[in-house]
Amino acid sequence: MVGLRRRTSRAVGVLVLIWANTGPAVRSAYADDEPLLATGESAGQPGALELYQLGLDRLNGDDLAGAAEAFAEAYRLEANREVLYSLGLVYIRLNQPLQAIDALERYLADTAIPMAADRERVAREQLAQQQARVAFLAPRVAPTRARVSVDGVLLASRPDARLALNPGAHDVRVEFEGYEPQTAHISLAPGEVQTLELTLAPSAVGTLDVACPVPDVQVWLDDSAVGTTPLGQSLQLPVGEHQLRLTRPGYVEQRATLSLVPAETRRWTCQLRIDPAAPKARLKLEVSEPGARLWLDGAKASADGLLPPGRHDLRVERPGFRLLERPLLLQAGEVEIQRVVLLPTDEYLAEYRDGARNQRLWSYVAAGAGVLLGAGAAGVYVWNDGRYDDYTEERDELLRLGQSGAQPSDYVERVNSNNQALSDVQDADAVVIGLTAAAGAAVITGVVLYLLGDDPYRYDALLQHAGD
Repeated sequence: MVGLRRRTSRAVGVLVLIWANTGPAVRSAYADDEPLLATGESAGQPGALELYQLGLDRLNGDDLAGAAEAFAEAYRLEANREVLYSLGLVYIRLNQPLQAIDALERYLADTAIPMAADRERVAREQLAQQQARVAFLAPRVAPTRARVSVDGVLLASRPDARLALNPGAHDVRVEFEGYEPQTAHISLAPGEVQTLELTLAPSAVGTLDVACPVPDVQVWLDDSAVGTTPLGQSLQLPVGEHQLRLTRPGYVEQRATLSLVPAETRRWTCQLRIDPAAPKARLKLEVSEPGARLWLDGAKASADGLLPPGRHDLRVERPGFRLLERPLLLQAGEVEIQRVVLLPTDEYLAEYRDGARNQRLWSYVAAGAGVLLGAGAAGVYVWNDGRYDDYTEERDELLRLGQSGAQPSDYVERVNSNNQALSDVQDADAVVIGLTAAAGAAVITGVVLYLLGDDPYRYDALLQHAGD
């Protein structure tokens, strides 16, 4: 916020020069070096300060339209009252009194923080001068919920609000569903406030909405073509009965008799059937993900089927993947193979990658544990093999002594000790066998987990290609 104060203070001199020709009242607003933006009530949003500074730079370059654009965007990012004041003065200089009135009125209406008396006085003086340059229209319409347009622009505010307009001729149009629209041609003088009263009369027409998920179907009403599906808009028709007919090559013609009443909308949905005797095209869909739901022209479809030639709308859905919608153009007698690649949503992709990486990690852990167990088994085997050599050497010596008849006094003790050594060697051999079996099982488990697991990078290339 400190930077905001410093920048706005440095810009005051520039603004005074630019606005010097707008009158002494405007010049006095900047004479006290008051910053153009609020100096304490807002922390600001990223970008607002930069846009405001951009507006000041454009003012310095005499680019008034660019300055107005920058100030308006800065206010959109940060609803700072003082930006409206600057914006109003820029619009005055651009000779746009309507926009200046809007900005200054909003500036004066913001009373959350007291404003300087001199600033308020100047703002009110400038607002009064601009209001004297424009005219005001006060429409009074019935029904009150009718839509009011001035010169083809639909009003966003309520119809009975007072409207500021440029002096001169204007066309005011009032519309409401179920009523005959009215258009009034008015002329406004500068400073004039004109009240316009318009009351709509109920219409003698009805509204028909034709919904048909099959594209390129010709719609006929009372033997007159009104368009092809999707129509895109409702049909305004005289009340009473009408003959509706829908045709498209490859489909059985559908007919219906509809009755319309005033001020009501009739909605009708087609139910076209494929003509079994008409030529067909074959469509084969190769979908990248199993379990996807296929829709063709709003109806459930299979991955391989016969369809009438022409345009069709394909829709593919699967939980966790982005919706795919694609138009298809089929030729009679031909086979169309469509490769459908579904892209995962961000949530599903994160979950998929976590699961795939975890399984791959466990495969590495299992295989690594198998390798370590195998190494342990090998080490025990080498160690135990040396002990077995010691046993056989002692056994042979004891056999020689026993055959010679010259047995030492500890002969029996040595025989017992050597037999125990053999038992220990056999126990160690069992350990080696167990470690070897465990090592093999762990390695096999790791390999199986790796081969059966998902590739965590499976969708990376698809997403990169889609982004390109």
